[in-house]
Amino acid sequence: MSARFRIRTSSGQEISFASIEVFTEFVRSGELAPEDVVYDAETKEWSSALTHPIVLEMQIEAEDTT
Repeated sequence: MSARFRIRTSSGQEISFASIEVFTEFVRSGELAPEDVVYDAETKEWSSALTHPIVLEMQIEAEDTT
C-alpha cells in the first residue's frame, strides 16, 4: 500500500502514513508542528500543517467538543 500522506518536518525528515486513521492519530498526538508541510496523495498537493483541510477539520471538531 502506498502512502496517502507525507509530512516533511522543518528539519527535513519525511514521515509517511498509508491511511487517514494513522495520520489522524499522529496529528492528535501533537507531533505535527505548525511549520511542517503535509502532502496528500489524493489531492496531489503540499500544504502547511496550519492550513491542511484534514488538520483544520480535526481542530474544529476538537473545539466543538470542549
